[in-house]
Amino acid sequence: MPDVKFCDIGANLVSASPSTFDGFYFGSQVQSHPEDSEDVLERAKRVGVREILVTAGTLEEAKAAASKCRMWNEKSFRKSSNSINNDREGADDDEDGSEGVFPKMYSTVGVHPTRCDEFEEKYDGSPERYLQALKTVVRENADVVKAIGECGLDYDRLHFCEKETQKKYFQFQFELAKEFDLPLFLHSRNSREDFYEILKRNVKHLRKGAVVHSFTGTREEFEELLALDDKIYIGVNGCSLKTEENVNVVQSIPLDRMLLETDAPWCAVKKTHFGNTFLEGGENSNRIQTLFGTPVKPKKWQKGSMIKDRSEPCQIATVCEIVAGCKETSYEDVAEACYRNSRDLFFSPSSS
Repeated sequence: MPDVKFCDIGANLVSASPSTFDGFYFGSQVQSHPEDSEDVLERAKRVGVREILVTAGTLEEAKAAASKCRMWNEKSFRKSSNSINNDREGADDDEDGSEGVFPKMYSTVGVHPTRCDEFEEKYDGSPERYLQALKTVVRENADVVKAIGECGLDYDRLHFCEKETQKKYFQFQFELAKEFDLPLFLHSRNSREDFYEILKRNVKHLRKGAVVHSFTGTREEFEELLALDDKIYIGVNGCSLKTEENVNVVQSIPLDRMLLETDAPWCAVKKTHFGNTFLEGGENSNRIQTLFGTPVKPKKWQKGSMIKDRSEPCQIATVCEIVAGCKETSYEDVAEACYRNSRDLFFSPSSS
């Protein structure tokens, strides 16, 4: 594959309950295959993923994500050191001089809009104590925590958390961004007016910027968001590329304001998605399947297998292919621009 660099700015690799990366699917209590997160990380490194931001949606997930990222980073360096005299394909030097067989792993701290009831259900119903606990996680894991979130509004799933509660605790989390001088990792679904109003009111707290991830809105929506501040970015993944309308919107997003992500294990690019047309033949030939083979069903898993319809960080290359195709530019140019944007938002010298 070309010598490109990626940062997957959003991957759900750690959850409060067993996930697809632990071998559990569709709520089943039966494990389809062994935990395979290290294979997933090695595949990501092989396609050029240099960093992954593991997203958290609750206090407990934030604790687990920070701990797991630190463990992965230590194990990555250890495995690299142990094989220093061997052929270490994919274990190249990172920009900061460190080595590893996995991408460098980082995490977020925040509460997803559909989980905002936790502010009033934990710590004897004290939102302030819950907020203080989030602050403790940021403070004690400053080496790996790179953003506040995932936070925002989701009006498609009000059965999980009602609208007024979401709005209240979205607002609440700007205090974290302000106190720790970190960028925001934002979520917005079917909530354009309220989301924009709250973001606009708090734009003064966005000194480090923000990304509106997994964007599926309109051109008018992203234009009004980008106009709020020049450090606001739009995150694009497989869900951003489902329909012809989605792809037309992505085609209009300026490359200097775009970030790439997978939202793994969700938002895989499927054969039914319009964006898939940019992978058929020609220069865009689905690099991932060529490199790692055809994905299999969970029960057909063998070590090294990718799972059908399970998104994972290596598939950021597929997202990049589609963006390059719809923008009629090169894969390398898209990767370079989006990687530079990711470094500027999450890893600028003052925030490292």
